Amino acid sequence: MEKRDIVLFLGAGFSHYAGFPIMKEFGVVSRKEFKDLKNPKEKRKKAIDILLPAGRIFEEFQKYCSNAKNPINIDTDNMEDIFCIAEAMKECDIEKIPEMKNEKGEILTVEELIKKIKLWLWKIFQRLPPYDDDEKKPDSLKSPPYKKFFQLIKERDLSHRITAITTNYDLVFEYFAWDAGIPCKYPFEYNPLILRHDKDEKGSEIYQEYLSDDKSAPFLCKLHGSINYFSKDKENIYVTQNIFEEGQGWGKSRVPKRDPKTKGKPAILLLDAIWHITENIDNKLVPAIIPPTYSKLTGYPWLRKIWNTAFNAIQNAEKLIFIGYSFPESDGFMKALFRGAFAHRKNSNPPKIFVLDPLATKEDTIGKIFKLLDEKITFLPFQFEQIEKEWLFDSFLS
Repeated sequence: MEKRDIVLFLGAGFSHYAGFPIMKEFGVVSRKEFKDLKNPKEKRKKAIDILLPAGRIFEEFQKYCSNAKNPINIDTDNMEDIFCIAEAMKECDIEKIPEMKNEKGEILTVEELIKKIKLWLWKIFQRLPPYDDDEKKPDSLKSPPYKKFFQLIKERDLSHRITAITTNYDLVFEYFAWDAGIPCKYPFEYNPLILRHDKDEKGSEIYQEYLSDDKSAPFLCKLHGSINYFSKDKENIYVTQNIFEEGQGWGKSRVPKRDPKTKGKPAILLLDAIWHITENIDNKLVPAIIPPTYSKLTGYPWLRKIWNTAFNAIQNAEKLIFIGYSFPESDGFMKALFRGAFAHRKNSNPPKIFVLDPLATKEDTIGKIFKLLDEKITFLPFQFEQIEKEWLFDSFLS
């Protein structure tokens, strides 16, 4: 870690251009997704029977949190607020919510509620199909910003110096890193979640492993979990690989042919894979997505490893670059992470800090946290999509 001197801290603003909602917009996107799910335009997927209850329970919990008897001001469209409330109830040993029912008509337990929230988060953030042809991709995924960003990292041989820390659940970083030929590493051991083994012409099993063993690959620390992480207990973590779908069944690959370009592509579970897991593998296996609360590390060895790697990266950073992150008030633990890492720094010289955000100022949260480093902070008032301007990249990664 001491040789990795660049830390990219990526918030929701990094993925927003790819079409993913920031947390305070989640409620609006959720209502649209739920409406579309109830009225599918295409042939009904098997997974809809699992996802519809998740969407319904999420909407009902929003209403539950904002009922007339509650004097607390709650932004029910902000996913972080809703998720944290559910987690707080769990940590306080609240077992059931009498006013809410599950799909069987039984009183909803808080454990079920959290499982449904994770499943609904997965539904919203699983967009970015890894096997879509270029013609089918939205314009934001064909456009220069992400490709340019990772191309420049590769051209300037920076990947071995980078640790990327993110609060995002999506696979935008993994996908475009792979696309540029610099697959990344997760800082923990995991079990592969493989739904179907395809075989090559010689009958050998093919595994699409996109996490590199190369020591020069960038580390990726996903502090709140990811849509491709699954768990059924606190000890074990599974990462999806080699996922294929054909119509309603499982079988042939959507990749038209086997070639080096397809190997190692990030695997995102397609919609009916959730049904397949529940029916045929283990209905205790759920998306490993964690709310931004103080209790998030309790008993999760794989998550503690991620945070430990992030702590060490911040501690050793010579350049700390924030893209689309603003330290939300709900995540006081994140502020503690930075304060602890800086207190633990071995290098007496503070890092250079760059903030890529059109609205960020020294008066905002980031400015207040690093107020003693005013001369070391550079605010770049640009959206991430303007990164295609090479001079902007040079200003903080030269």
